Amino acid sequence: MTEAPAPTLFRRLLVGAAAVVALLLLLWQLPRLADPRLFPVDDFVEYWSAGRLNLTGGDPYSAQQLFPLQQEVGCTLDYAIMMWNPPWTLTLVMPFGMLSYPAGRFAWLLLHALLAVGCADAVWRFYGGRDEQRWLAWLLALSFTPTLVVLRMGQIAPFMLLGLTGFLLLQASRRDVAAGAFLVLSSIKPHLVYLVWAAWLCWIVQERRWRMLLSAAACGLVLLGVAAAVNPNVIAQYRQATAERPPVDWITTTFGTLLRVLFAPEQRWLHFLPPALGLLWFAPYWWNHRRRWDWQEQLPFLLLVSYVTAAFGWLGDQVVLILPLVALAAWTSQRADRRLWLIAGVSYAVLNLADLTLNAVFPAEQLVHLWTAPALLIGYLLLRPTDGSSLEIPPSGGERFAA
Repeated sequence: MTEAPAPTLFRRLLVGAAAVVALLLLLWQLPRLADPRLFPVDDFVEYWSAGRLNLTGGDPYSAQQLFPLQQEVGCTLDYAIMMWNPPWTLTLVMPFGMLSYPAGRFAWLLLHALLAVGCADAVWRFYGGRDEQRWLAWLLALSFTPTLVVLRMGQIAPFMLLGLTGFLLLQASRRDVAAGAFLVLSSIKPHLVYLVWAAWLCWIVQERRWRMLLSAAACGLVLLGVAAAVNPNVIAQYRQATAERPPVDWITTTFGTLLRVLFAPEQRWLHFLPPALGLLWFAPYWWNHRRRWDWQEQLPFLLLVSYVTAAFGWLGDQVVLILPLVALAAWTSQRADRRLWLIAGVSYAVLNLADLTLNAVFPAEQLVHLWTAPALLIGYLLLRPTDGSSLEIPPSGGERFAA
């Protein structure tokens, strides 16, 4: 018994040594990483230029002001790439806007890769995945097509994954202040997780977890306050931009887009039909499950249903689905049925390879990925445990992670 901790200590020392070596290699390569030819201009330019404009008191939602900044760093489009995220998002992107574009892009890439792997590892441990198989969570996170798209294109959804993962872990151990603060990160694109927010508000009222509500509100105000402190007009600028040029005409990976393409391209309201149906479904679902509501069980499912019925959403936004994907893998790892492991593994490999192939063949076509979120939802419903007590999942996963 006294010698049991030795392997754990050895592994920690090995990981620490690897981290030091990686940091030294990074410092050695810093001059090369500053080369503007290393990172081509991609979606990150919208966050970089918006953060830079807001820092200098400009209008981060003005195409006229964004366009010259983006052209200076090598953007070849004949229009500005807009950041449509709400103003509190600017607090997260302004630090990157302080850097040169190549340095900011590299920092963004490194941070988002760490977020994807770190969140996957935390979810794996939270759902009772075996310690010796944690590499599976890392592999899933880094092989998932939306992750590869996010890292390649420089999109922002990994912040949402961080917020949802932090909320899940912290609410389980009743650290309500921190849980509320983390959840605010998912409001970067609230339409993608609208059912999570609906369930959270209902749950707050039912459980009287007012500290979490106040924490979320305070954190949101702080993020907004920081952005407004350097640019007092930012709220008015956002309202004007969304009123004059609402981002509703992009073809994204949603059923609302499909309805509009097939039946009435001029009818923008069709985008909002699936989320309306999602809310109609949610009302009785909440009522039937409210007495035994458990975020450990419900959050992965609600995330999948939210994305399937979202009004707008890009392939890279599906990186938030790492949470239900890794939760399902952790559950599967606990089962003795090897055939189930094989079926789950082969299914994931085939579906993910198909998604990756479609992205390579049709890089500009979002609708070809419409099937991916529904496929994950169906797989989740087929493979998730029907009796949680039969698995090695702690009754409050937060304590296990915290330990």
